[in-house]
Amino acid sequence: MQSPIMDVPSRLLAIVRFKRFHTFLYLFVATLFGLCFLLPRLNPNLLLSTASLHQKWSTKPDSILFSLVREEELDGMISSITELQDRFNKKFHYDWLFVSENEFSDHFKETIQATLTSGKAHFEQIPEKYWSYPKSINQKKAAKSRQALDKLGVKYANSESYRHMCRFNSGFFYLLDGLKDYRYYWRVEPNVRFKCDIKEDPFKVMKNGNYSYGWTMTMPEDQQSIETLWPTIKQYLHDKKPDLPADNMLEFITDDDSKTYNSCHYWSNFEIGDLSFFRSKPYQEFFEYLDATGNFFYERWGDAPIHSIAVSLLLPKTKIKHFPHTGYYHEPNQGCPLRAKARKELNCDCNPNKDWTFHFYSCTEKYYMVSGNSRPF
Repeated sequence: MQSPIMDVPSRLLAIVRFKRFHTFLYLFVATLFGLCFLLPRLNPNLLLSTASLHQKWSTKPDSILFSLVREEELDGMISSITELQDRFNKKFHYDWLFVSENEFSDHFKETIQATLTSGKAHFEQIPEKYWSYPKSINQKKAAKSRQALDKLGVKYANSESYRHMCRFNSGFFYLLDGLKDYRYYWRVEPNVRFKCDIKEDPFKVMKNGNYSYGWTMTMPEDQQSIETLWPTIKQYLHDKKPDLPADNMLEFITDDDSKTYNSCHYWSNFEIGDLSFFRSKPYQEFFEYLDATGNFFYERWGDAPIHSIAVSLLLPKTKIKHFPHTGYYHEPNQGCPLRAKARKELNCDCNPNKDWTFHFYSCTEKYYMVSGNSRPF
């Protein structure tokens, strides 16, 4: 039997090893603490990068289909759901948020839920503060303006609800409770069609390409409905002096060195967007400046030129993405791949001779000239 005295060196060695282990463990924990808490404080971009990585690899969906729809548009909404489900969502199973200024009936909800078999349906009533006149609006002046525009033949000139819709889509939709847990949305309106298979997930394209705004068609706006919009934009640039990226798309929306607005815009009834852009301080300041004029109601400012001007000014060219091969149809315009090979591969049911994408009245050619991107066909 070994004596206790002879075992002392072994015990001392064990104590030393134990202390070394604890020292290593302490240093490891301290280093980890520094990486997680101290470095991001010194460089906030590290924290943003960490969040971005978490979002990139998270299994929780951060994208949703989004529709502003009324009770009486149920049949048109069912048609759109069926189209997109068949061409896209049956493979990807994204949820869908339906919103309206009025509460949906049980019949509406049940019919939507029975139709939407490839994802969950969510419903939300738009808060009154997002769909009402600000106290600053002169109702008599607004009524006279509607009458004046109606005499000029401006579309939706007499509609008050259309103006509320445009203001909501310009400045409030991204604040809804139903979107708070999401980063990307895809706007889908009633009575639209998708005449090609959408094999590549646009949400993944947006995320992997770090895009902030996606579109499929362009066109000019009716200048009679936005008479003071561009002068207001120029005043905003003068007063607020926003930090604009040097490589933005300003030349897409003006042909004369910013003197006038050429009326080009992305047709916003189809748009895929990064909600973090619309929730950002620069966009919020942009919208609030425009909203303070009251001209969503005194004129008929639409959300399409508002979004288009915002992304053209506030985003670099590389943040804007064209989705050309969806076969999208919204009356009266149709998108259709011009190449027979693409139409065959995507099982398209559309006439390329009726394609609006590169129609002479469209602004898409202008987009590709300014962006420097290669035309898809």
